[in-house]
Amino acid sequence: MRRALLLLLAGCRAQIPPPEPGWVEAPTVAISDAGSDRDGMGTDLGEACHSLRLHGCYEGVARQGSTVRPDGQTCYERLLALEAVGIPIPARCVADAASADAIRACGTAQTLRFRCLQ
Repeated sequence: MRRALLLLLAGCRAQIPPPEPGWVEAPTVAISDAGSDRDGMGTDLGEACHSLRLHGCYEGVARQGSTVRPDGQTCYERLLALEAVGIPIPARCVADAASADAIRACGTAQTLRFRCLQ
């Protein structure tokens, strides 16, 4: 009985066909790793965006009273997309900053820097 089960299972292996010639894998950018929360609260990037909004930085909010940028992305979604393509973001530094000047001081030439013009 056991031998018959093993033979049956061996014959049920799924064969995955090879990709078509010229096929290129294109990675998709995650919109959110915080479930349905488009602001990403509870994540380093979400907390950084909260700090950017708190200190009136353009990167945190596109329009007065809005958390969504003109392109439809929230600050969190934009930073998440930048991070997904390999741009380092000093999220903890920005999240812990006590002023716009402190946010401007976050980062180096190798990471994303913030303008905080307001």
